[in-house]
Amino acid sequence: MATASGEIVFTDISNQDEVYQAINHLLIARQDARSSVVAQEPQPSVPDELKQYKELLDGGVITQEEFDEKKRRLLGL
Repeated sequence: MATASGEIVFTDISNQDEVYQAINHLLIARQDARSSVVAQEPQPSVPDELKQYKELLDGGVITQEEFDEKKRRLLGL
């Protein structure tokens, strides 16, 4: 039964505390799952990664061979 405040009252359940604890546990787990999804950094796309490696190549930070290897890995070749 729901009260005017929106609170749900379990009247005919003998183990009310167990039900409350189970629901509370599930709500906390759902909140934690949502928090971890929000906190994750988006993965860069393949074209974005290729562009970054190309900039490193052009800047002399990596060699042509290193660039080619990264490109093959990203493209699954």
